[in-house]
Amino acid sequence: MQRYAVGEWDSLWASEPYMKHRFVLDLESRAVIAGEDRVRRHW
Repeated sequence: MQRYAVGEWDSLWASEPYMKHRFVLDLESRAVIAGEDRVRRHW
Protein backbone atom coordinates (compact mmCIF):
# COMPACT_ATOMS: atom_id res chain seq x y z
CA MET A 1 0.00 0.00 0.00
CA GLN A 2 1.18 3.49 -0.76
CA ARG A 3 2.25 5.36 2.37
CA TYR A 4 1.99 8.94 1.12
CA ALA A 5 -0.42 10.87 -1.07
CA VAL A 6 0.06 14.26 -2.68
CA GLY A 7 -2.90 16.53 -3.24
CA GLU A 8 -3.88 20.07 -4.11
CA TRP A 9 -6.21 22.29 -2.19
CA ASP A 10 -7.68 25.57 -3.44
CA SER A 11 -7.95 28.35 -0.90
CA LEU A 12 -10.92 30.65 -1.30
CA TRP A 13 -10.20 32.96 1.63
CA ALA A 14 -10.71 36.63 0.93
CA SER A 15 -7.18 37.47 2.11
CA GLU A 16 -5.60 34.92 -0.25
CA PRO A 17 -7.90 34.66 -3.25
CA TYR A 18 -7.67 31.50 -5.33
CA MET A 19 -4.32 30.29 -4.06
CA LYS A 20 -3.39 26.69 -4.68
CA HIS A 21 -1.71 24.72 -1.94
CA ARG A 22 0.03 21.38 -2.37
CA PHE A 23 0.33 18.98 0.53
CA VAL A 24 1.75 15.58 1.37
CA LEU A 25 -0.53 13.31 3.37
CA ASP A 26 0.65 10.40 5.50
CA LEU A 27 -2.00 7.75 4.94
CA GLU A 28 -1.14 5.69 8.02
CA SER A 29 -1.49 8.49 10.55
CA ARG A 30 -3.86 10.53 8.35
CA ALA A 31 -1.83 13.67 8.98
CA VAL A 32 -0.55 16.34 6.65
CA ILE A 33 3.24 16.23 6.93
CA ALA A 34 4.28 18.88 4.41
CA GLY A 35 2.72 21.69 2.45
CA GLU A 36 3.64 24.23 -0.18
CA ASP A 37 1.78 27.31 -1.34
CA ARG A 38 1.95 28.72 -4.83
CA VAL A 39 3.16 32.21 -3.89
CA ARG A 40 5.98 31.56 -1.43
CA ARG A 41 7.03 28.09 -2.69
CA HIS A 42 8.08 26.99 0.81
CA TRP A 43 7.49 23.56 2.30
